[in-house]
Amino acid sequence: MIIWDDGSNAQNIYDMWQRNFQDPVRYADFYFKEVYGKNRVLLSLTEEEDETVIRGMIHLNPYRLHARGKSFPASYIVGVATDEDYRRQGVMRELLARTFSSLREEGQPFTYLMPADENYYLPFDFRFGMTQFEQELVLLPEMDRTYEWEFRTEMSEEDLDRAARMENAWKQEHFDLFTEIDTSYLRRLEKETLADFGRMYYVYCDGAYCGRASVVAEFDSLVLSRIFVPEEHRDDFVRELVRFVASQYQYTNYQVILDSSWADRIRQPGRFEDIRFMKPAARHKIMFRILDLEKMSDLISCREDALPADSQLLIHVEDPVFPAQEGDYVFRPEGAGLKIVRVTGQEAGEDLADGGTIGIGDLTAWFFGSLEENEPDSLSGLTDAGRQLLSCLQPLKENCILEIV
Repeated sequence: MIIWDDGSNAQNIYDMWQRNFQDPVRYADFYFKEVYGKNRVLLSLTEEEDETVIRGMIHLNPYRLHARGKSFPASYIVGVATDEDYRRQGVMRELLARTFSSLREEGQPFTYLMPADENYYLPFDFRFGMTQFEQELVLLPEMDRTYEWEFRTEMSEEDLDRAARMENAWKQEHFDLFTEIDTSYLRRLEKETLADFGRMYYVYCDGAYCGRASVVAEFDSLVLSRIFVPEEHRDDFVRELVRFVASQYQYTNYQVILDSSWADRIRQPGRFEDIRFMKPAARHKIMFRILDLEKMSDLISCREDALPADSQLLIHVEDPVFPAQEGDYVFRPEGAGLKIVRVTGQEAGEDLADGGTIGIGDLTAWFFGSLEENEPDSLSGLTDAGRQLLSCLQPLKENCILEIV
């Protein structure tokens, strides 16, 4: 039996969370105090000896995402777990299928998650999109300061509101897809960082707010993450942040986790004269899963100058995991956008050019900008016209989704 949790299973869900994830009690308590009550939990139940037992669960945490000028609700999948006695019995497949169906009915174009093991989700047609960078560095002797820097741990509601609006506005100019934030988002992030035995710092330069970062100790390094800072302060921000936390925590080795907009800068370590950088590592973090192709088309744009003269195509999309989505679709560029319409039978028409066939997993990878890292035969089912059309799309490649839960 699959049901939505109504709050009456809170203790059993907490116990199952700890059996499967073994979080520090402080962090688990944060999640169930600050997050659990605002999310939705789908449960797989069974009756054993007159007792209802939870076999598996999926948590859906609500966020607002922003893509190509559009704001929309999206569900971030976390807490995916099946108790050991019920694994390899199709429990999670049923839960995911129900999740996909529910989110599609709500009008959500896709869902997303951060996998502990990507191989678990690949058969369900989740595919990676965004890349983050993990940069190891060592602080060298101090250089002269150019500006006056201040690091705050407390902010008024008014200051937080200004910070959130500044961040959203900057990201709208620099990312294809990002999480919209507000004061409640930042307050929860403060509590999450504290639960992880760290601190959240808001950074001011010459009296003006210029960014934020979470600082958490991990093994022999101090991890600096959830970093936001506009372009004009980035060089000084990294240096001054590391200097400050070095004075507070007495570490010399640091790991900085940055979003994809830092890619060019961190490959030029000479920009930071008092920091020695190790080779940066690009890490995939977020996997996406398309749930409604027709709604997804609202978020995809095209390069008009590259479109073929006759670019309206009929493409068959395979989705064996979620049959409600499988079918024939007309892909029709409209101006700078892309219109995708599902058709059946005679609606397809014989006058439409054949675009071939593609699996939903490969199409997801294409739409989120990671197909070049897949096998080259991923597009083998498309015709030449189909491949040409997809090559004209502008994927949601520059993404900024930094949430953990």
